[in-house]
Amino acid sequence: MANAEIRWKQISEPGPNGKIENRSQWTSYAHGSVYGILENHGNFESRNNPVTDPSPVFGYTQTIEVGDFGANGGLIDNSETGTFLLNFGSRLRLNNGMIDNRGTMTVGTGAEIKYAGLGFVTNQDTGIMDMHGHLQMDPGAVFINTGRFNLKSGGTFTNNGSVFQNSRSLTGAAGIFEMDAGASVQQGSGSTFDNHDGTLIVRGSFTGGFVTNSSEIQILNGATMEVASLTQTQGLLVVNGTLTSTSGI
Repeated sequence: MANAEIRWKQISEPGPNGKIENRSQWTSYAHGSVYGILENHGNFESRNNPVTDPSPVFGYTQTIEVGDFGANGGLIDNSETGTFLLNFGSRLRLNNGMIDNRGTMTVGTGAEIKYAGLGFVTNQDTGIMDMHGHLQMDPGAVFINTGRFNLKSGGTFTNNGSVFQNSRSLTGAAGIFEMDAGASVQQGSGSTFDNHDGTLIVRGSFTGGFVTNSSEIQILNGATMEVASLTQTQGLLVVNGTLTSTSGI
């Protein structure tokens, strides 16, 4: 299955989208393309073939494409009961596609979620995203967190010109973005982390871009935040580590 490809495609005529539902265990060793809906209520695991690709060293050996840059946006819908795991060597690439996570999504060490176009991710309310690997946002990408986003030690988040929104949902759930020691956030020019009605907890290294805060930011002992600017409109800013804003607070 290492070189196989699974495709589930959106129906082009009016009517419901093409959809695959997983309600049990699905382990995928294949490259995949999602043009309709992949709905997960069970356990979905993307991993390398243990026989032909037991231990990739460079790059990624397996990619799940969500969308095709055109009319077929594609959606991965991970429900409250779903667990979605990207193992080492797996990449999930959003080609104008979407992820809606209300369950548990884990990006393992050596795995990646990468935006390639106008991708859209929501980590909602009950959603938990554990990032041991890499998240990359490019210009035009959207990430809205009203659940819990855990950037684990060794995990990295690169924002190349988009807005990450840590906010509150219509049901009242407030987003929590928590970085472990050894985790890294790197924001490029024009990037913003908008902490609106959420909580940002920094134990690692947070560098670059703009930060806006109207809720709560904690920079804990041993942590560093060095950004172009931090705009505090209201809320709480607690600094026990080091905060540097090159153009003021």
